[in-house]
Amino acid sequence: MVSGTLSTGLTPRTSTKTKTRLAPVSMQGLEVLALPVASLPDRIASMAESNPLLEINYEDDLFSYDALPSESAFEEAKERAEAKAYDVTGWSAPRHTLGIAGATEWDFSRIQDDCIETETLHEFLHLQVTDLHLSACDLGVMNALIDNVTDDGYFVGDVGMVAFECDVEYACAERLLEALQRLQPRGVGAHDVRECLKLQIPDDEPHPEVMSELIEGYLDDLAQGRLPAIARELGVSVDEVARMKRVVRGMNPRPGSAFYQRPDSRYVIPDIIVRRKGSDFTVEVVGASKNCLALNAEYVAMMEEEGLAREVAAYLSEKREEADSFLRNLEQRRQTLQRFGVFLVERQFKFFLTGGSALSPLTMQQAADALDIHVSTVSRAVQGKYIQTPWGTFPLKMFFTRAMPRVSSGMGLGAQATTGAVSSFEIKQMIKDLIAAEDKSHPLSDAKICAALNEKGIEIKRRTVAKYRESLGIEAQSRRRWSCDS
Repeated sequence: MVSGTLSTGLTPRTSTKTKTRLAPVSMQGLEVLALPVASLPDRIASMAESNPLLEINYEDDLFSYDALPSESAFEEAKERAEAKAYDVTGWSAPRHTLGIAGATEWDFSRIQDDCIETETLHEFLHLQVTDLHLSACDLGVMNALIDNVTDDGYFVGDVGMVAFECDVEYACAERLLEALQRLQPRGVGAHDVRECLKLQIPDDEPHPEVMSELIEGYLDDLAQGRLPAIARELGVSVDEVARMKRVVRGMNPRPGSAFYQRPDSRYVIPDIIVRRKGSDFTVEVVGASKNCLALNAEYVAMMEEEGLAREVAAYLSEKREEADSFLRNLEQRRQTLQRFGVFLVERQFKFFLTGGSALSPLTMQQAADALDIHVSTVSRAVQGKYIQTPWGTFPLKMFFTRAMPRVSSGMGLGAQATTGAVSSFEIKQMIKDLIAAEDKSHPLSDAKICAALNEKGIEIKRRTVAKYRESLGIEAQSRRRWSCDS
């Protein structure tokens, strides 16, 4: 018999749960493995600083640097470079373009160029403000307004709040913002992209009001190439709209971008180098070798002395264990990356052999199974790391690609049979090739690209094509048509 009442009594129960806890030594090993080669020197130097039993070998490749040449040697090298710069007409290249002859000689001009601090947008704006001869009160408001300008050149503050903080009338802050928007680069101080573009309307534009209206209400139509419809709405000819379109395309939606370096402009230091020698490949791990750190001989000898104070002996013993653990972790990192590099060359042999034309489908779990390690170890091994190949330098994560089925029509009734798998990397290459070969005046839509891939037996959806196209940095059909029309 089942009772309909709910019992509130407590019944003791025993449950078994398995929890995995990593020892501090294991955690340190994973942290070292996750470090890219660019971060290794700092980590090693920090460890050597905190542990007296460790000392850095500055002759190791990770820490060694060439000696600076003497001033006389530099002058001689510069004279040779200048002499070499003359052509048959006797013209000499400008000084800033000259390099120092010889691969082993230093180019001090490059060092000087790299060390010069680039002027920022804010500094450039403050410099222009000095020519406005503002009063002390107005100058304080202007400085507050400039502080609210982003690196891209947009004003992201609140005019009312600036006026309140500077204890001035709202009209005063608004007037000074208008003065800021008249500074260079044109478009600076705008609230949004439309205002930014309107601030860049040329002074000699014959129809500034029409162009302002075009920017305010028809940017999307302009991007879609609907010039006749825009012409009807604005009451101008199609040729006039086409001319305005060219002017708008010449405007800069990020007026401050010239004053800073984009985050994607950076140098990459590879963690693994793959070299080809004929039909053979060699794999080399860059970074911490066995010789980059060593045990301090004096402290090791001190540990063997008799009569050492108990506190000192315990301290040295603890530091020796810490040093040995760190050295093991460095070696384990090298071995793991070495094994992974060899596995990658074997698994993606076609990629390394043919110049990156194809990648086989591969998951981190498959790599972990092949190397007999945990998948989280693979994840840490590839995170933020790069591999240098004969065809270029690539992130390690690029070699893990999804598998998508490739099908072919079977016999009768439109049956289909799966003939294998194709990687997402190969599909991206196909999309890239299709767009490269398209009629520029009639670019392919994502739907047509999807249909073309389906004809090749690749089961893919239009939204996936769009995602892959965007990851390749390729604009949509309408934007590619606009670029062609211009």
